[in-house]
Amino acid sequence: MRPYRVKKKEGGYIHVQPHFDLGALAHSLSQYRKAVLHYRKEIKQSNSSKAHYNLGVIFQERRRYLRAISEYTQAIKGHRAFHQAYCNMGVCYRRLRRYEQAIKMFQKAVQLDQDNEMYQINLALAYADDGAFDEAGSLLREFFAKSKQRKQKRK
Repeated sequence: MRPYRVKKKEGGYIHVQPHFDLGALAHSLSQYRKAVLHYRKEIKQSNSSKAHYNLGVIFQERRRYLRAISEYTQAIKGHRAFHQAYCNMGVCYRRLRRYEQAIKMFQKAVQLDQDNEMYQINLALAYADDGAFDEAGSLLREFFAKSKQRKQKRK
């Protein structure tokens, strides 16, 4: 199956990627082998960063962290600002107890999306795992101060 365009009723075209869509469907149904097969076909046709990312998610869910890191790396090559891929690589490195690498990935994710609180918390946890408790504490204090300010603005 090749990507193709479908004409919309109101005019214009939409781009359809059947293997990507079938991969997403299989993944949602926990049919991991089928999902991997479809994502690989999509990558072969279009070298899709999103397909690499989704493969990384599957491998991460299956605790195959090195394979997940490899897929996230490919996703980033195609899309340098893919902050979700950096964060997920950080999670994989933490699971592998490679804390310095995890810290680098979380730092990059925070740099790309400074408003994402989860990235900041993950970075603090990676610092704590690495024994850098002062840095972890500093980040968490900063995080809670910002969180408190946001709550006060809502009132």
